[in-house]
Amino acid sequence: MKRKDRFLGLYAQFEPKLILLQMICHQILYYCGLTIFYLIFDISFGVRPHFGQFFHASIYDFSHTYGVIAMIANFLNIFVMIVGLIFITEKGNKVLDFVLTVYFFHFIICAFYT
Repeated sequence: MKRKDRFLGLYAQFEPKLILLQMICHQILYYCGLTIFYLIFDISFGVRPHFGQFFHASIYDFSHTYGVIAMIANFLNIFVMIVGLIFITEKGNKVLDFVLTVYFFHFIICAFYT
């Protein structure tokens, strides 16, 4: 006997392969968007791109040009992530999970890098 009240997809099929692929797609989209914006603004501001822009915590400082570039690139990358969330994520209740997963993995990578 099935219950009529389905709370947040409680009885939905659990597909771990699909969820893992969606997580990978979001992570790739995050870093591709960030790479494109970093390259555009590095060339525009006339600074040399380097790998530390992605994973070094001290880059987020307004006292030098790299900090300004990092803030602008991360802000614009939000819109890339929104488009990715619209097309990759199936359900609205998974959006927060995927966004937190992307930034959690980014935090872990930053912690190991520094």
